[in-house]
Amino acid sequence: DYETAKIDALITKQEQLIATLHERRLTTVDQILEEFGFTIPQSLAELDSATPPIGWRIIHLGTVLRQLTNGFVGPTRDILVDDGVPYIQSTHIKQGRIAFDRRPFYVSQKWHDERPRIHLREGDVLIVQTGDIGKAAVVPPDFGEASCHALQIARVKPEILSGSYLAAFLSSWIGYHYLCSLATGALHPHLEAGIRAMPVVVPPLEIQSMIVRRVSEQTAKIDRLVAKSTEVIDTLQEYRSALITDAVTGKIDVREAVA
Repeated sequence: DYETAKIDALITKQEQLIATLHERRLTTVDQILEEFGFTIPQSLAELDSATPPIGWRIIHLGTVLRQLTNGFVGPTRDILVDDGVPYIQSTHIKQGRIAFDRRPFYVSQKWHDERPRIHLREGDVLIVQTGDIGKAAVVPPDFGEASCHALQIARVKPEILSGSYLAAFLSSWIGYHYLCSLATGALHPHLEAGIRAMPVVVPPLEIQSMIVRRVSEQTAKIDRLVAKSTEVIDTLQEYRSALITDAVTGKIDVREAVA
């Protein structure tokens, strides 16, 4: 009990560190926007009327998009196959990225080809509209062919906005919570085309690139720290189990254990 209590205390400290890192990650984009001169409003209602730096604009989402459409909506039990074209679902949208390998789903090439409207392209921003509402990620370069299920597909006007920047802004604290505030439906909240009216902070394109690069650098550092702390927890838990096993099997002399 004495030794395992010390281990449990160390595990708790690592868990607290991970929670702090996750909180920091949630506000990374907001902090970087402020570094570039945009003062984050104190409330969501103030976002539309906020004063951006010179050369920046606040534009409704619908104005910066070429297209906003839904992924396929319907039962999936008859369309999924063991191998084929990647089929992105809300479970893959994690921390601003498409984590497809965590639980891959596929549809046939024929099914995919028959539905060009939901074909994903590099730079498309995928927004979760049911379940974990408001989570967003951009389709990265060289992702290849893919379709998606029940996600909103936001295709930007590249002369105004980059998909990478839009995904970053929607992942900011204020962007994410603004999206969530637009959800409709009491029993099963979901996002609809009403998100077109959402205000988006739009810097010049070169500033967008700089912001995206800074966000990527900062979140990568945080993710590495989270991974390291997770490894420490796993090691401590393994040591804890081994310690108990050694004690009950007599490998450790506990006759002089600390009272």
